[in-house]
Amino acid sequence: MGGLPPGEPPDMDMLRQLIAKLRLKQLELICLLAEYGTLRAAAKVLNMTPAAASKSLREIESLLKTSLFDRTSNGMTLTNSGTLVFDYAKGTLDNTRLLIQNIDNAANGDTPIKIATPPFIAWTFLSQVLEDFYQKPQLNRVRIHEERLGDSSKLLESDVVDVLITMKSSSELASLGLNEYFIKTVLRQSWNVVCARGNSLAKRTESLAWSDLVNQRWILPPYPTYTRILFNQIIHKHELKYINPLVEATNATTTLSLIKRNIGIGLLSDSVIRAMAEPNMFSIVPVEPALEHVDIVFVCKKKIQHRPEITSLLSSCETISKTLER
Repeated sequence: MGGLPPGEPPDMDMLRQLIAKLRLKQLELICLLAEYGTLRAAAKVLNMTPAAASKSLREIESLLKTSLFDRTSNGMTLTNSGTLVFDYAKGTLDNTRLLIQNIDNAANGDTPIKIATPPFIAWTFLSQVLEDFYQKPQLNRVRIHEERLGDSSKLLESDVVDVLITMKSSSELASLGLNEYFIKTVLRQSWNVVCARGNSLAKRTESLAWSDLVNQRWILPPYPTYTRILFNQIIHKHELKYINPLVEATNATTTLSLIKRNIGIGLLSDSVIRAMAEPNMFSIVPVEPALEHVDIVFVCKKKIQHRPEITSLLSSCETISKTLER
């Protein structure tokens, strides 16, 4: 519905006018409607009447010449066009909040160290690093951005974050110019096949081939998490049939809980196993060939690598790494 005819380039003046006319409150309305599914609930949050909210939504749809929501008896759901607008609205609002916060911090001379990292590193390795970091005299504030693969390097490139702690992989670091960035390995990480103690695989003493695990019930995170990418690479490398996991769970805590109940087996990193696994509840399944280690790297722009807070953070990474690798 609406939009430009196929193949016709957009009128840039028209696009600028559209962006100028879309007010932040209208973007907030779109996000709230997507979350709550009713005009009444969204209007209440924005301190406006449902009629005013409805009028504002009509104005947005008129500007964009498309319908953003399907109206059903169960509430309002995003259309395909609405999903695109919702993503834009959420990103704009998040960036606006971040801008206001950064301006406030800069005005008070209180700018945090901004660190981007995948979630599993944030609550395992990084939490230990910060425990050591805050034993030191300085009390620099830290803001952690838990990002998916591919997103965090973009944040570093655009100076949204100061430091990136992530896997040393082409998908993460390919876009970074080596002459501009300081990159140092701070930890070696391995992934293991894990099952419950009550699983029949826990009783195996000899190593299994990956082909022996094809018919197992797998619990895996969705793509494009690193664990899922790694799993897909294993399947491809050993020319095995594609495996659909029984359960997809983004959170490692959820994955461990499901494995503990013997619902399936999973692929987990050393850090996650150390941080969460109860020794008597889980078994590591020996598999041949074993998975190669992956380096965890500390990355920042060379122009800031000698700042005291950055060198102190790197020092804490190295301290914890030595402790874990003993």
